[in-house]
Amino acid sequence: MTTTPQPRARRWPVKSLLALLLLITAAAVLAWVWTGRDVTPQSSVLATHTPQPEARRYTVDIDASSLKVVVDTRIGKVNGSFELTGGTVELVQESGGWRLYTNFTLDGRSLDVGNSLVNTTIRRALELDAYPEGVYIAKSDNLLPNPPASGTLSLAGQVELHGVVQTYTVPATVELNGDTITLSTSMPIDVTAFDVSVPSLLASNELQTDLEVVAREGAPVQSADATATADAAP
Repeated sequence: MTTTPQPRARRWPVKSLLALLLLITAAAVLAWVWTGRDVTPQSSVLATHTPQPEARRYTVDIDASSLKVVVDTRIGKVNGSFELTGGTVELVQESGGWRLYTNFTLDGRSLDVGNSLVNTTIRRALELDAYPEGVYIAKSDNLLPNPPASGTLSLAGQVELHGVVQTYTVPATVELNGDTITLSTSMPIDVTAFDVSVPSLLASNELQTDLEVVAREGAPVQSADATATADAAP
């Protein structure tokens, strides 16, 4: 009795399987992105108020300031940034020293992480067309010495993204040089706390943010409807 040889099952090369998986992921992400078009921008949740009249006020130098972000993706860590749109840093004298208040706004639509697929995915996840403005307001738990000098502070405040407000307390360094004050801090942000979910096939839900605000004393103060102040901070 003769047995007819059976054809061997075809095996896909590993590279072809990976390419197919990437193609399917990209198609799914693009389909997900497309569903979020044609939305109406929403106003910020955090209220805006007139800056405190008794403060030494420094206006944010947008060109000299930066808000950098790092996203952990399937292709490695990608670096990006948001553009600040305005804000102030204020020093208010109290018994024993000076308390710092800070606030700024950012343009969410300015997000750029260099990789178009990751950039589009993060923008869609944050629904930046619907919630284009991010807000940060805070005040220091501790005081700078009198007279004001460089030091380290604990900032307690609020972050608004995606129309949701969360509370954060982070360490910050403050440098005073003539009429310029520089504030630097880092803040890991889990976007799921803001009702946001990033496709796990592409990237992590955590954004690492590094903020450096450079502000100048005596510069024109923005109008109340353009500046969120620390009056609303906890």
